[in-house]
Amino acid sequence: MKICVISPKGFPVPAIKGGAVETLITNFIDENEVQKKVLVDLVTIKEKSLNEIKEKYMCTRFIDVNLQNVLIRFLKKIESKNNLIKRCRGKLENIIYNKNIIKTIKNNEYDFVIFEGGNPYNYAPVYKYIPKEKSILHVHGVSRGNAFWEKSFGYFLGISYFVNKQLTESKLIVPNRAKLLYNCININDFQIKLSDAEKKAQREKFKIKPNEKVILFCGRTVKEKGVRELLLAYQMIKNKENTKLLIVGNSNFADGMALSDYEKELRDIANKFKDRVVFTGHVYNRELYKIYNIADIAVFPHLCEEGFGLTLVEAMASGVPIITTNSGAIPELVSDKCSIMLQKEDLNDLIENIASSIEMLLDNDELRKTMGIAGIKIAEKFSSKNYYDNFIKILEELKNEK
Repeated sequence: MKICVISPKGFPVPAIKGGAVETLITNFIDENEVQKKVLVDLVTIKEKSLNEIKEKYMCTRFIDVNLQNVLIRFLKKIESKNNLIKRCRGKLENIIYNKNIIKTIKNNEYDFVIFEGGNPYNYAPVYKYIPKEKSILHVHGVSRGNAFWEKSFGYFLGISYFVNKQLTESKLIVPNRAKLLYNCININDFQIKLSDAEKKAQREKFKIKPNEKVILFCGRTVKEKGVRELLLAYQMIKNKENTKLLIVGNSNFADGMALSDYEKELRDIANKFKDRVVFTGHVYNRELYKIYNIADIAVFPHLCEEGFGLTLVEAMASGVPIITTNSGAIPELVSDKCSIMLQKEDLNDLIENIASSIEMLLDNDELRKTMGIAGIKIAEKFSSKNYYDNFIKILEELKNEK
């Protein structure tokens, strides 16, 4: 079987610079090098530093698209907060990216063309070159199906039952065209254990004392992730002097942009006990396991209807007990054996319940250990191998249907 995979134009693949979707694609092509079940043509943005790495892939051919020409670099330099210039730059990038996709599709015969995330409307000029029954949209967020999607794609891959339910709710997309494909992480990466010396160095990096327990949030520091509510809950807990709250991430992945108004609000709250809270900023995925190694509790108080929740799987794989909310697909991922799940509808109640849950886990070493062990077992369901096997199984079934 031969497939064409269209990566979003946010980050390069392999995912040395991060990006959740780009990391999933990387996990897939890495496992494909082991099992060799498909030939992959992968459209991605050009990154010179990856040339040597890409040469090692035998089953994947990279179609690199250069989005760093003189005009794009100039527009990026002057756009600042000018939304019109930013939109112009985005449209120019789309034109270049689509031109390369169309050229690739015209020159090759594929069993399927899979669009991995990104904005499906940006690829509109491409769809007429692909037979509908060969066109697949991998839906990585919560969206309702619409007439344009129904017309453009033969099938959809949803990352959870919750996503597929939302996708088919409009009745425009019939349920048998929406296939379930849970996300994955590289389990082995998050089961690496640091030595005592490495843990000590990692703690010292964030000024964490030997007697302090670490409460971790990992993700984008945006309103829908509930970071503000976590800080307000942390403000309520007793014996904060024996803890450190680690906030890992920023509002815009690795772009290094100025703080958003929401992030400034978070820091204002944290200033009331600033020696207790550490904002790390963006941490590359390949370094995250080191932070999970020093965490005692992970808190993900998501307020949005979460389509999946990779950070929860990372925490489980690392053996860290979880406090989270009944958000979207999260109940599909965790159980009460490895997590405490809170209702999110009343924010005042949520804040109080986060605080009491943190205190309960801080006071119970045995419970934290038991929950951590349970999480490791549950996380195996979301391994790269299972993801690859399920992906291939879906493609083979669709091919047989055709």
